[in-house]
Amino acid sequence: MLPREQRLVLEVLHLDGLSIAETAELLGIAEGTVKSRALRGQATIRAHLAGRPARQDDPAR
Repeated sequence: MLPREQRLVLEVLHLDGLSIAETAELLGIAEGTVKSRALRGQATIRAHLAGRPARQDDPAR
């Protein structure tokens, strides 16, 4: 369902309870990348639960 990168960010943020800064450091990526991957992943999950395809042009929906 989710691309590996988005899934990994969401797992670390929500299941491990790390902050954005801690997640970025752990994964070796920028904080902005953590934020964008988390938003895109959340949008994909939200769309899946609502029974519609995720919008690629607006990841925050």
